[in-house]
Amino acid sequence: MSFDPGKIHKLQDRLESEAYDWMEYRIQEQYNVKDMSELTEEQIQEIEEYIESEDCYEPYVGMSLRSICDNWREEQYDGS
Repeated sequence: MSFDPGKIHKLQDRLESEAYDWMEYRIQEQYNVKDMSELTEEQIQEIEEYIESEDCYEPYVGMSLRSICDNWREEQYDGS
């Protein structure tokens, strides 16, 4: 019988969720906000610049930050 790692998609979901929460906390600390909706366009652009830089080499970090920025933009668009 060969090794079965189980339901990998559940592990991936958990890792993605953990990374998202971690990055959300870091953003709140960095920009001194309690909610992502308090971020400014300039702050989102700064995060997006980081995502595109060579400094952002960890896939879960980039994916989480991209998701946070996308969610912020969707809120801004829906709220307008």
